[in-house]
Amino acid sequence: MPEELIMKVLSIQKVLSAQKSFSILKTFSLYRLLPLLFLGLLTFNTQADGLRFSETMSGYGTIDNLFRDIRVDLNITIDDIDAWKENPNHMASLQGQLVIDSTISHPVYGYLNILSPGNIGTCGQADDCYHLVYWMYIDDGKPDDSYFIGMKTVRNDSGFDVIDDMTTLVGCFTQTPDLPLSSAVSDICGSQLQFAWWDPANLYDFTTSFEVFDTPWWRYLLVPGKFLSIVFGNLAQVYFPWIWF
Repeated sequence: MPEELIMKVLSIQKVLSAQKSFSILKTFSLYRLLPLLFLGLLTFNTQADGLRFSETMSGYGTIDNLFRDIRVDLNITIDDIDAWKENPNHMASLQGQLVIDSTISHPVYGYLNILSPGNIGTCGQADDCYHLVYWMYIDDGKPDDSYFIGMKTVRNDSGFDVIDDMTTLVGCFTQTPDLPLSSAVSDICGSQLQFAWWDPANLYDFTTSFEVFDTPWWRYLLVPGKFLSIVFGNLAQVYFPWIWF
């Protein structure tokens, strides 16, 4: 083989070897960067995390000192979970049905707020305590408008007390739309709705109703866990093991 041809073959082999080494290095670098890129996608989000869900509270309650079978079916929309958590005046909209004695049904409209730290009811000034405030206009067709104003108490810890707190919606059926919450939950009104919210079937139906919106696709699996952690703290992972936290 002529010397010139040998030199050309060696030159081609060097080029191919360099290209192969560069390809291996590039692939290795990309593999190392993938976890960082994935982490960046999870954490970088300039949009609000929105969430829609359904909540059913079915049990018994007191209206005008009379015990009645009551069920409330609500559809709730939180347009920005972070703003909803941080600002007590940032409202989540709700609408649904109030069913009394399984026969009387009235449309309801209103909002759901979260107050933290709590300063009403059992919370005192505890930093780990939240109040979920329900304000509902009841479209019952009566000349005087009817409202329900009440709250549920949530403690952000892994104690069992949250079960009792979350299964009692304390409030007031009233004709005063701006009734202070402190008055609504006082013994003067005395209306309560007690329900088996912690029943596994209710918990499952609650979480399977979650619908994420206004959120990049790579965060869809994270938003439900984020919401549950805000409301339930450490207890969320105990009662919702099928959710990704």
